Amino acid sequence: MKLYYKHYLLLILSLILLVSSCKENELKQPVSVNFLFSMDSSEYEHLNFNHGILHLSSFTFDGKRAVGDDVFFNIEYSTPLEIEFDEATNIYEELSFDLPQGIYDDITITLSFASSETPVFSLDGTYIDEDDEDDEEIDFIYEDFISTVINIKGISNTNQNQIILDKNNISYPVFKINPNLLFSTITVDEWEDADVEEEEEEEEDFILINSEDNNSLYSEMKDQFSNAISLIFM
Repeated sequence: MKLYYKHYLLLILSLILLVSSCKENELKQPVSVNFLFSMDSSEYEHLNFNHGILHLSSFTFDGKRAVGDDVFFNIEYSTPLEIEFDEATNIYEELSFDLPQGIYDDITITLSFASSETPVFSLDGTYIDEDDEDDEEIDFIYEDFISTVINIKGISNTNQNQIILDKNNISYPVFKINPNLLFSTITVDEWEDADVEEEEEEEEDFILINSEDNNSLYSEMKDQFSNAISLIFM
């Protein structure tokens, strides 16, 4: 009877270990996760947005799983990764990873932007003077050369509190740039008073916004960038 009892316990323990091992292996199954960049290019009152560029110097992933080990890694780019964003959705091989599947209670991405020669962040578009009889249009360029670090908390497109990564479904989380928020504090009067870069006859005049040109506009906008970017897991 005792021998039978011992065999029974061993069988139960073996089954528990087998199930536990299977669950652990299941939690390690990789999911292809491809981070994308896009921009909400819809017209905002008197502004049209065309195209932007970011220079990414490092990417940090910090994921907290409901079950299983947390996931953390950091990538430093020896040469800043140039990221273009417009109304299309752009994918980059350098931002594609195999991550452990599972239910994530929290995913936070830290993006570090730096560049030695070109702007860390630039955005171009068109200002429409609606007070002008012909709705005169003038191009503008926003530039920021200051290195910055942004922490972005990922959200699910299903409005759930958790993010599910499933090995059977390729994941395409999107960094969405909303320039409307970036320019939301700039009034029409401020646009009207902006200094215009006058070009030669064949070149169009434009408004340049950076730390040296139209600094008052730049000062209002530079702290808005962290609010103008979100991360949605599709």
